[in-house]
Amino acid sequence: MVADEPRARPLSYRARHTGAVVRSVNATGAINAVVTVQMGAFVSGTIRSLSCDYNTRVRANQRCAKVDPRPFQSTVDQNAAALAWLRT
Repeated sequence: MVADEPRARPLSYRARHTGAVVRSVNATGAINAVVTVQMGAFVSGTIRSLSCDYNTRVRANQRCAKVDPRPFQSTVDQNAAALAWLRT
């Protein structure tokens, strides 16, 4: 054995233990989103149904909210009636 070489440590043996592996992380600081998406509405109105919430995974072209169409349909019906009256 040469004087500069580290000494080999003796091996130790332990009995095998099985069980659940538990992992925990304690940390402090700010959490930032991986991707932030700005979204807005083309129309305003009462939401009839909502299928997305915060942190919901969404796909391209997925509908997240449905606006109540009744006020808009009312406007369409009024304009159709006015047009029909003008054509008579």
